Amino acid sequence: SYITGSLDRKPWEHPEVIKVINNQSEEMLNFRWLLVGFLTGSVGCWVQFTSEFAPRGLIDMATEEEEGGAKDWHDLWAWMPATNGANEGALWSYWVMLHFKPNLTFAQYNTITIYVRNNTQQFMNAMFTEEDYQVCAIDSSEEEARRQKEQLEFNDKLAQMQQEKVRAVEEKQVEKLRFLSTMVLIDSVDQISKLMVVRLNEQLDLLHLMDTEIPKKSICGRKEEQCCHLKDAFLCYVDHGKPSFDAFFITARPETPVLADWAGEDEEDN
Repeated sequence: SYITGSLDRKPWEHPEVIKVINNQSEEMLNFRWLLVGFLTGSVGCWVQFTSEFAPRGLIDMATEEEEGGAKDWHDLWAWMPATNGANEGALWSYWVMLHFKPNLTFAQYNTITIYVRNNTQQFMNAMFTEEDYQVCAIDSSEEEARRQKEQLEFNDKLAQMQQEKVRAVEEKQVEKLRFLSTMVLIDSVDQISKLMVVRLNEQLDLLHLMDTEIPKKSICGRKEEQCCHLKDAFLCYVDHGKPSFDAFFITARPETPVLADWAGEDEEDN
């Protein structure tokens, strides 16, 4: 029940979920031990969490206004952030700060971070002159504009590299289709045992175009296994009436000029 199963001993927020779990508990034989294992592994943290709810502690003695009666979460006395991002390094700290100041620049964030970390205010109070304050007021927008420009250039370069990578894969695929279009498929299963491994792979690649369920050469294993796969693939190809491969090689063949192009060339020759 929620009396023994929750820290605040208040009714479940989603009782329907607890009801479903209880109804299916007999079917989930390992559920109890999984839960016990999870709680055992996190017991160290739970000791820390539960100490905050100790009797006559800060949370226990908090008034209703301090617990949740404030109009804004900034005014909550016992408010805690939902994540621990601020303590997970500079990147997470920057991410958390962006939630409150979406227009914050890198330069501004770095300035604030160094200012707090180095206790710069104390140094400024002791050493700064009027001229120093004027220098600090210099606009840093040019630096941010330069950073954004470099970021855009990097993004463009990255996109170009990705396009080149995709283009290389497509060209490789077309080249493979061109090679397969010059191949001659075996006539019978009797020829399979006489083929070398390289030829077996080529025959499998060719039949794989017709039926994608045919294993690729990379997962066929040794020659004996390749022969078995090729035999099954060829028999399946025969059962389907030996369909033509021409449709698969259209993109791999050089473009044929249309009739209008031929007519134009004839007119130029005349």
